[in-house]
This record gives sequence, C-alpha cells and structure tokens, in this order.
Amino acid sequence: ISFARKFRGSNGEFLGLVVCTVASQYFEDSYGTLARGSDESTALYRDDGVLLVRYPYIDPQVGKPIANSVPQAKTQRSGRGSAWGHGATARRDVADNSGRLSAEARLPNVPINLTASTTVAAALGDWWTEAFYLVGLTIVLVVAIGGTGAVVVQFFRRQSIQLDATLNNLSQGVCMYDQHQRLILCNDRYAEMFYLPHELTMPGVTLDRIFEHQVSHGLYPESGADQYI
Repeated sequence: ISFARKFRGSNGEFLGLVVCTVASQYFEDSYGTLARGSDESTALYRDDGVLLVRYPYIDPQVGKPIANSVPQAKTQRSGRGSAWGHGATARRDVADNSGRLSAEARLPNVPINLTASTTVAAALGDWWTEAFYLVGLTIVLVVAIGGTGAVVVQFFRRQSIQLDATLNNLSQGVCMYDQHQRLILCNDRYAEMFYLPHELTMPGVTLDRIFEHQVSHGLYPESGADQYI
C-alpha cells in the first residue's frame, strides 16, 4: 500500500512527492493480534470501495472494488480535522456472504476507511448468554419463593389444626374477641352452649349479633342484648 505527500516551497512552488509503502502483511499481522475469534474481521477500504487489506486474508478480493463495502453516504470526518468520523451498518460479508454487523471510521488525512465487523450471532452471543442466565436466575428465584411460601403456609396450617384440636377438646366454651368486639375464634363447645349456627362462629362476627341470637333463643329473657353488653 503506497502513501504519497506532496511538498511545496515557501512561495508555493511544487517541490516533489514523498512516497512510502507499507506491506499489507503488516496490517494483517496487527489486526490478527486484535481479533478475539474467527467471527471477527478487520479491513481497510479506499474511498472508491477497493479492498486494500483484510484480516482474515482473502486473496481473490484484495485489490478489487467491493460492492456495498462502504455506506452510500460515505463515512465523513467529524467537525475536528484530527477526529475520526464513524458509523455503523449491517452488511453481507465478502468472504462467505454471511450477515455481519460492521462499524466504520474514516482515517484522518487519507482517503481510507477502517472497518471492523463480526457476525450477528457472535455479536449477540454475550447478550444471549446473559439473557439465559437472567431467565435461569428468575426461575430459581420463583421456585425458591414459591417453595418458601408453601413451607410457611404448611407451617401455619399445622399450627391452626393443632390450635383447633386443642380448643375443641376442652370441656369449657372458649371465645376470643378483638378490641372492636369482633370474634377472633371460638371452639365447638362454645357454639353448642349458646346454640350458635356455623355462620356466627366465623372470625369477624360482631358480639352484638351473637348476643342478639342468644336473646332470640331466650338465654337472657330479662334484658336485651344492648343492656347485657
């Protein structure tokens, strides 16, 4: 690959050209040290689309114009003269026609574009791996939370059964109310003593309703439920 720079005198007179050449193998070796796998490729294109260098090397294509190698709106330099222009595109690979993701940058001061590309599968490989890890972690967490919930439910269910068995084996009637005079629990003996139907033994039933039921069955004939309470 040849690079040329013209020189002029102080009065603008053309003095000549300085020409240097760089073996393409130099670029191929350099790009080879940067590649992380066989799916990645790096190439230099001239502005007219001629392929100058590519790693991995493909002999039939080097030195020939490659269609669609550079976007139609050629990558331009940014506002600062020393900065690289840059862009990204999806294209087909010149070697195997595979779909690739490509990033391109215009080199400063020379009509050359540097292109780095990789296959779509390789580009998304890490993303898919992380996605599978997240899905797996989510499944593990759901199973763990569900299992913990099931254990807790079983524990409280056993406690409830034991409490019911204890209360219902007592010969005394037992009931508990909260500060708002709502039933918390009662045993079977309490329901038998005051002739309470099942719906009046459920948690949340008010003391008024229970005493009204008892008065209606003649348990407190000389006073009403309000006076008794």
